[in-house]
Amino acid sequence: MNTENISNSDNTEDINTQQNNTGCLKGTIIFAIILFVVLTTIMFIFINNNSEPTNSTNNTNTSYTPQPEITMGYAERYIGVDKKTGDAIDEILKQCGLENITSIQSDANLNDMHFEGEKGYRVETSTLSNITLYLYADYVVYAVRYNSNDLFLNGKIISTIDNYVLSIDDRTTWRFFCEELIKTVLKSPSTAKFPKTTEWSFNKNGNSITVEGYVDSQNSFGAEIRSYFQFVIDSESKSVQSFIFDGEKLI
Repeated sequence: MNTENISNSDNTEDINTQQNNTGCLKGTIIFAIILFVVLTTIMFIFINNNSEPTNSTNNTNTSYTPQPEITMGYAERYIGVDKKTGDAIDEILKQCGLENITSIQSDANLNDMHFEGEKGYRVETSTLSNITLYLYADYVVYAVRYNSNDLFLNGKIISTIDNYVLSIDDRTTWRFFCEELIKTVLKSPSTAKFPKTTEWSFNKNGNSITVEGYVDSQNSFGAEIRSYFQFVIDSESKSVQSFIFDGEKLI
């Protein structure tokens, strides 16, 4: 056997081994670098994601809290009195059943109506007018009236608006009630045409209700005519006390 050949063979194996070891080392270093970059990126994303809710929470804690809205009462707004005086006037109007007030206007024609120094006002709600308010010189309420009916007088509640005004539901109920009665006296009830509820007239005084309106219908000759009517009804017994049709009193 040739000794030189054996020596060369051993050297070649050593070189190959060193090259393999060097390649493994380089691969390990590259893998470590890649792993470091990946882990660093993950940590960066994790920290940023966790920091956002914290900022959001801090912003929430320091956000502006709106204060409760302070609203003015009706008398304070429309008459110009101080809050305490205005609240006292509003309370009496409320006890009379008057709410949703849209206007309180001074009327010089109502001043000094009952005594010197008296102040008179016209009051309107979302559904009512013909309300008058009388105040003493110091803006204490003397009287509240609806048409000619006293609701409040000299420190006492006399009545409420419910005794003189029908609700929308009540108006609808009595309108249908009267329509059925009117059809019984028409020549051609199937042709009857009644106006909307807003075109009818309703008045109430305690249990007595007055209903007025008109109907268009055909007469015996087929001509359409308009007839006017009035009912006076006892709301407690639901009985008709008076029925006038085209000027003729039928009941």
